[in-house]
Amino acid sequence: MTLKAPTEVMVRFHEVALKGKNRPTFIRQLVENIRRATVGIGVKQVWAGRMLVRISLEETADWETIRSRVSRVFGAVKFAPAYRTELDYDDIAANVADRKFESFRITAHRADKAFAMTSNELNIKLGSMVNVQTGARVDLKNPDLEIKVDLMPREAFVWADEYPADGGLPVGTGGRVTVLMSGGID
Repeated sequence: MTLKAPTEVMVRFHEVALKGKNRPTFIRQLVENIRRATVGIGVKQVWAGRMLVRISLEETADWETIRSRVSRVFGAVKFAPAYRTELDYDDIAANVADRKFESFRITAHRADKAFAMTSNELNIKLGSMVNVQTGARVDLKNPDLEIKVDLMPREAFVWADEYPADGGLPVGTGGRVTVLMSGGID
């Protein structure tokens, strides 16, 4: 998928989601930590979406520096450069693939159930299109490339590459601690 530069970065978290009534506090801290880590390298905006943090990029964004910095933000588990599209099949299809690969898989998820096609129908239709355009074969178990499509209520995102991050809890969410250490001679 050697497309135009990514327009967004989608950051996923795990442990933060388990914090119940404190979840908004943890997510706000994660967003702030990502903002601080990415200042001055082409990031327009960082904000919390539904169970993810989104980073909007400028056209001149330094992707390698962004990738390096986001991977070291505690609280983020994985992130992906993504292409934001309209909720329209043709717009989604235009952002799917033009990278060299032998086999592939399409994995679509519909958070917006009002979209005209089911996830499986979208997988099949996009898969057929990629197969015709690239000549690559579909391999659902061990593909060279997995192309993911997320359909949200007002927009869609297409991506293929995911990168790991440090995980855990965001820095700044722990309380204050006092330690009393003894040398063993009491």
